[in-house]
Amino acid sequence: AAAQAQLTPNHNNAAKPLAVDFGCGSGRDLVYLAHALGAEWDFIGLDNHSFALDRAQGLAERYLTPPTLRSVRTLCCDLRKRTELDRCFGPFGLNGNVQLAHGSRFLQREILWRIRDELLSIGGVVIWNTFLCAPDNEPRNLAPPYRSARCLERGELAHAFTLGCTGGRSYEILLDETHAALTRGVSVPTAHFICVRVA
Repeated sequence: AAAQAQLTPNHNNAAKPLAVDFGCGSGRDLVYLAHALGAEWDFIGLDNHSFALDRAQGLAERYLTPPTLRSVRTLCCDLRKRTELDRCFGPFGLNGNVQLAHGSRFLQREILWRIRDELLSIGGVVIWNTFLCAPDNEPRNLAPPYRSARCLERGELAHAFTLGCTGGRSYEILLDETHAALTRGVSVPTAHFICVRVA
């Protein structure tokens, strides 16, 4: 509810607010966001699997009304490569214009830091959930992802979006919780995080 209150379009701006789903896969969350927020927004889904983006487009065509469907775009982009990041972001003029940044079961820290430092507009919201590493005193996760580079430490995002900010930017943490998700039938800890840029 706190995040939804932040996602009201600002009709004083000529351009529509922009939502970007990073690592959108087959488009489940992208289409949900487009359905929930409607044609008053623009939506971009980024992923490096073209076949998944084809499914995302099919899902959008099945569930979205034509005005909202026209607001949804997908782009094949390897988000783990710096050159690809610049190629993806440049043509859309994303820097400082993203009102909603979303990611689910996806982690590339450079993406998150660029969202924090470059992409998000004032009043923009970050909604992210992904896997957590097992605590130091417990065995490693019994299902993927196993590598620490692919999972967050507890409290990492809250720390990064408060103490890690530069250039006078600041964020208010709206949600920072730990839950669990099934991966290959095994329960793996997950982080659920929402924050809003306030300056």
